[in-house]
Amino acid sequence: MKHVNSLIIFALLLATCAFTVPVTAEEQYTPSFNKSKFQNMGVVNGSPNWAGMRDLSQFSRYEPQVEVTLPSRETLKKLYPNIIFYDSLDLPMGERNSSEEVTFNQDGSFSVFRTQSNQNKLTATTDVRITEAQIAWYWVQDSVVRHLITVRNVGSVPASGKVIVISPEDGYGYYNTFSNLPPSASETVSVAYMVPSGSSVGRKPIVLEVWVDPDDTRTDSWLMPIDGIEKYNNDADHLPDPDWGTNLETSDLYHFPYGSLSSESYGQTIEAATAGDDTTTPYATAQKILGYTKNVMCYTSDDLDGNYTASDIWIKNHQYCGVCDEYTTLFNSFTRSLGIPTRQYYMAMTDSTGGPVAHEWALIWNGERWVHADPTWEVFDNQDVYSQHGYSNITITNLIHADDSRYTGPDDPYVDDQLLHYW
Repeated sequence: MKHVNSLIIFALLLATCAFTVPVTAEEQYTPSFNKSKFQNMGVVNGSPNWAGMRDLSQFSRYEPQVEVTLPSRETLKKLYPNIIFYDSLDLPMGERNSSEEVTFNQDGSFSVFRTQSNQNKLTATTDVRITEAQIAWYWVQDSVVRHLITVRNVGSVPASGKVIVISPEDGYGYYNTFSNLPPSASETVSVAYMVPSGSSVGRKPIVLEVWVDPDDTRTDSWLMPIDGIEKYNNDADHLPDPDWGTNLETSDLYHFPYGSLSSESYGQTIEAATAGDDTTTPYATAQKILGYTKNVMCYTSDDLDGNYTASDIWIKNHQYCGVCDEYTTLFNSFTRSLGIPTRQYYMAMTDSTGGPVAHEWALIWNGERWVHADPTWEVFDNQDVYSQHGYSNITITNLIHADDSRYTGPDDPYVDDQLLHYW
């Protein structure tokens, strides 16, 4: 069940008033939770009377963050001597081979083996080919990931050269060398890849190449069968969570890489990478994810009792259907997956007719401020939108530490069923 933060904000909204939201846990010096008022606001017959679907996208605001720009090529070359720059026309990427079997490892890498039939036929006097690779797929900005590439000399003379791991989208790669590799011999080369801040988060196609001396002749090029995933760095020097990790944690609602990086972790995170792909600031990433969530979800209460909130896994397994709490859960899962601290809020309020209704939305931390995000109504960065549209008497509750085992009453006897009862 959802564990509700013991401190909540009561914000009385009149037509001319805006509400404020908590910034950090320390700032939530507000009246204690009034259970009877909570049950009477937005709840009908014990179940939330959800405010329903609205399209308020025209009321979104857009105040983009200043982007962190990559250093110049000259600066990068001085910082990382083993970097190589590419233009798109320089890469004979070819097509992905669907027959290549990928094995996921627990360290956030995948292994893939190559057969002779799926090697590119590049002609060279000295011929060194890639036979297998162990590729780190989980890329954290401003950190180093390491790849292990095994090459084999299929030529008739000893060979020296470079093994290169390339991000075609970013236009650069990093290499390590091999030397005097005898004919028919193999060698595994470790390539350190620095993921800089300022590059885009999301999906990262990966290409491996071999160049041989003395003229850097390309003898092999291999497009990896799956993409890497780049996320923001959440250490103290980059994008830390103001609430000491609460807004980045996994739970029984949000499933994404934490600890062991398995195939399930990849499957959950690759959609988040798709949703926020090719963005360079947390603000822009969250805005793009909001639009993706709105488009992929279908609003219906037919498949789920209003007393429950479904997890991201349940949502995906049930045709992306749900109401505002499912919309917000999926949004939250995607943003956290890419390293954006995100809060989920339950809001009880009175509509323009005087009736009690409820709604859910999110706040994302962009490194400078909390930014409002409502994927159900497709409103971004406008927390005043509710008072502007006639809602009042608003009570906001920060939902944290979702744990299905906290409640196993007769109406929710199951643990790990991906459905959380939180009253």
